[in-house]
Amino acid sequence: MVGEWVKPMPDHLFRIFGQVCCIFARESYTDTPSHCFYYQLPKRNLLYFFYNRKKQMPKRKKTAVKTPTFSVVPFHCEDKDYDNAPVEEHPLSMPANARIVCCAMPGRGKSSLAKNVLCRGGYERVFVAHGGGDTSHEYSLVDHEPINFMDNTPDWFMEQSRECNGGRMILICDDINMQDLSREEKGNLYRVCQYVCTHAPMTLLVTGHTWVQIIPRVRRLCDVVCIWPPDGGADQISYIARSLGVNRGTLGRAFSKCKTKFDFVMRDLNGPEYGRAMWRINGCEDFDAGA
Repeated sequence: MVGEWVKPMPDHLFRIFGQVCCIFARESYTDTPSHCFYYQLPKRNLLYFFYNRKKQMPKRKKTAVKTPTFSVVPFHCEDKDYDNAPVEEHPLSMPANARIVCCAMPGRGKSSLAKNVLCRGGYERVFVAHGGGDTSHEYSLVDHEPINFMDNTPDWFMEQSRECNGGRMILICDDINMQDLSREEKGNLYRVCQYVCTHAPMTLLVTGHTWVQIIPRVRRLCDVVCIWPPDGGADQISYIARSLGVNRGTLGRAFSKCKTKFDFVMRDLNGPEYGRAMWRINGCEDFDAGA
């Protein structure tokens, strides 16, 4: 395009193009009458101009940009003025505000696991909400107080915590049909999971026969999951794995370590904080989920 002659184009487009070229080429532009048939462009190649200009421009020194540092100032919560660490080194000794869900068919050892957790937690108060009501003697070996979620509200549990001067408590919900709870009872159960178990030293342990029997809002709040291999097809493993947010293959390999009907898989999200493996077989044997 250096010193070449080009055929005419519409006047208004040519004027704009010529002016732009002259600005970059640092030459003056003279408007040519519209009846002219040929126009001569500025005698300088724009690509050559930009290339030379880029080479001749001095390099700018790179200055290090100082990134401002910020931090979150920790504030102590007055409601959580208690020691949350397990009282024993045994892997079934849970933190004070652990929320545990146990899922298995009848006769697999859910209640036995609940009693093992209960005996190793140093609990001063034991509350039991049982699906069998007053007719069940499953926890007769333990001094406990039967409760229901209509009369025993979250505020009531907080009052019990104050009465025992912040001593540890545990609430066991054994085989409750959560689907049949009233709206008010479900609301109290949700508040116990979300508020009481996080602002008072109270452990929650929920048992159920199937994974879907335990309502999602409760099981999603549980940081410790104890689950026995399901009796159904492989689709149950996929559903449970999706609910836990883990790979189906990982959960399947963990279930393959269960040799008897009493063996179970535990996923303890609090475990690494206290030097324990997150995945364990029967709560005691470490399982490498990444292998």
